[in-house]
Amino acid sequence: MTCGFAMLIALGIAWAQQPAQNQSSEDLQHILSRLDQTAAEFHTAQADFVWDQYHKVVEEHDLQKGTIYFRRVGNEVQMAADITDPPPPKYVLYTDSKVQVYSTKLDEVDTYNTGKDRAMMDPALSKPHEELARWQKKHHPAAAE
Repeated sequence: MTCGFAMLIALGIAWAQQPAQNQSSEDLQHILSRLDQTAAEFHTAQADFVWDQYHKVVEEHDLQKGTIYFRRVGNEVQMAADITDPPPPKYVLYTDSKVQVYSTKLDEVDTYNTGKDRAMMDPALSKPHEELARWQKKHHPAAAE
């Protein structure tokens, strides 16, 4: 299930980037309907990641590597991440509208309440059809019409 969901998201985004003349509205509706169907069946996903934070002012890259995990519990999407490189490791947990970051070096947890911004934390997992349409409208306005 996890590979299928990720594949559908990637397929939908790649398809949305094609020129409008190669797309039909029926194809788009079919893909978006499959995204919604798969999202409704989504339970867990896991992936390795590389997070590259680029600081233009000093032209420097801050690379962090690790593993990210998602799971759906009822209507809530929870996330955890193990950031293992560079050492020392850090752990991130998103649940109950809070992001908690545990720094092993400092042996402390920083907590951030997402509150009203919770919808921004998991739109692609909860409503992929709407998120893909919003992305397409922003990045390819002519194709979205």
